[in-house]
Amino acid sequence: GARGPRLETGRESIASPYWTSVLALLVLSGCFARQPDRRPWLQDAYGPTSSPGVDLPEFTRPTIELSEGHHRLAIEGPDGKRYAVRWDSRSESLGSANTGSLEDGAPLPGKGVGFQHVGKSPYGTDETITFLQLAAYVVHQGDPERPPVLIGDISREGGGHLSPHKSHRTGRDVDVGFYAADGKPRRRFQAMNPRELDATATWAFIEVLLRTGQLQYVFIDRRLHSPLWDAAEARGFSEASLQKLFEGHGDDRRSTIRHVPGHADHLHVRFRCPDSDANCTD
Repeated sequence: GARGPRLETGRESIASPYWTSVLALLVLSGCFARQPDRRPWLQDAYGPTSSPGVDLPEFTRPTIELSEGHHRLAIEGPDGKRYAVRWDSRSESLGSANTGSLEDGAPLPGKGVGFQHVGKSPYGTDETITFLQLAAYVVHQGDPERPPVLIGDISREGGGHLSPHKSHRTGRDVDVGFYAADGKPRRRFQAMNPRELDATATWAFIEVLLRTGQLQYVFIDRRLHSPLWDAAEARGFSEASLQKLFEGHGDDRRSTIRHVPGHADHLHVRFRCPDSDANCTD
């Protein structure tokens, strides 16, 4: 008998080449239907919207706007230009960084403008994935010939324990390689001393994340604090601001940039809980 879909008409069973073709097209259209885009919206983001030439030494936490179901954030970059990014937030960061999990996380692409992913666990909150790409893009704008920054582990698809990390459970923790002073591309994280670190580029990456207002911590070996401090000071950050940012100069409970052993070859970024994730714990 005829093979393929069959159209049932009353008590008759009719094999129809026409309906076979129609149903095949429907199946194919379902297979190739465009899935919802989890990337930040590049046509609006990652392009300077203006160049106001404003002073950048101090900054305040910007407001994430919600318009027509989309989140939008505009910041001033280290280059003095203004950048805006939009994204959909469907992920859910649950619990604390060391005990929680992640629902409907978004994957970081294997590579993009100014970055390359080298980890095995690319899933993060939509905000995490957006801000990482934004920072890499802005630094790339400053020097398009600079090798891409390496981004390592974020979280597993469903979050939870990720060996050998204590955190990296909720899509808010990310390992990021350092920019190297010699300008040579790397395939993996590499330990650096202050002379080997491109402190200017590395600080620019951190500064973009600071300017989102969503950065909670940066863990870096204390030997690299001094060149980053100098790079930030050269950018115009006041000593009072840097004393608040860097551990060891005041109330360390509120410091953003902290020493944690094992972070001489990469920095560890942790973002705040997204405002929309009610069951997330900072």
